[in-house]
Amino acid sequence: MSPDRPYPDFAIVSLKEHLELRVSALEQKVSLQVEGAKVALDLAKGIADEQRVASNKVRDQLREQAATFVNRESYEMANASMAHRIELLEAAAANVQGRMWALGISLGIFVTILQLFVRHVIGPK
Repeated sequence: MSPDRPYPDFAIVSLKEHLELRVSALEQKVSLQVEGAKVALDLAKGIADEQRVASNKVRDQLREQAATFVNRESYEMANASMAHRIELLEAAAANVQGRMWALGISLGIFVTILQLFVRHVIGPK
């Protein structure tokens, strides 16, 4: 034992060795944790890339679908045009029905007059 050191040399060497072992073990542990973090980061990047690709596919599919849809203005314009055409067809059908009704009445009157004519003019001999 020396006067400047209160402990024997073997205690200091043992402590030094102990600390070196602990530091070495901690370095190994940290190294393993860093490697594990790198692996986890690589996996997370892979998963994020897959999700990005999948969401891009969904976006592209929605874009393609949207291209096949009709916008509201075009639909309303086409619908108004068809409604107007239907109104014209209904008016024409009503006109034809009125004419047929008038023709039926006219034919009825003509047949009645013809019967009266045949009965009274040609009729009794």
